[in-house]
Amino acid sequence: MTETLIRDLTETFQSAIIQGKGGIVSGDGSAYPHMRIMPEGTSDWIFILLVLSLCGISIILYNFNHRFRQSIQTFFQFYNLHQFTRDGNFISERTGIFLYGIFLIGLSMFTYQANFFLGDSYIFVDSGISLFVKIFIGYTLFFLTKSGIYFISGRIFETREASFLVILDDFIISCVNGLILLPILFITTYSPTPAIFIAGLSILGLTFIYRMIRAVAIGLSVSQFSLFYLFLYLCSLEIVPVMVIGKILAGNSQI
Repeated sequence: MTETLIRDLTETFQSAIIQGKGGIVSGDGSAYPHMRIMPEGTSDWIFILLVLSLCGISIILYNFNHRFRQSIQTFFQFYNLHQFTRDGNFISERTGIFLYGIFLIGLSMFTYQANFFLGDSYIFVDSGISLFVKIFIGYTLFFLTKSGIYFISGRIFETREASFLVILDDFIISCVNGLILLPILFITTYSPTPAIFIAGLSILGLTFIYRMIRAVAIGLSVSQFSLFYLFLYLCSLEIVPVMVIGKILAGNSQI
């Protein structure tokens, strides 16, 4: 009886691999029958995006090594943020644009893979590169809108310096998040393990908390910056969106 069951499961798992040829399998089959397969051809465009991201990092290290090292140093040493701004507007520099692009690609791909690692059913109705593009556009619009609100509110309430520092700090931490996500994505793509995906999710959670602490520190460092408005911004533009995304992923609601 046991041998028959093991043989049937093995045949089923092998059949699933054959059907998913060209894609990757989420898990090692221990979660059968809930294991899910990425659509055929998925690994092709994911591989291209990962290679492009690596090429982007190589270009940055070769041409903009000094600015890159400054951004990493500012990530770990908050008091360097003011000095970092004196050397130029990192957000409009090629180094920042390249790194932020890598972050958007990484975060979009990581969210895409949530469809195959979380819950017992698919989170997103769509799949493939079309789903990735939709996620990428959604994140891009959200981050642009969030930065725009910070910028406009800074002008209205005459807290331009604090607002710019919050935007810049968010930008720097996001760029570093992109670098963190890249090796995790290689593992979750070519050696798919739910534990690694959860570890990546935990790292993103920790950096989010770290970013909130730094945003509060920026607000406290500027005398004319209202703590009430700071709390309102963080709740509406940072905490609530994360809670909504977490609810979708945890509740496994289809979108």
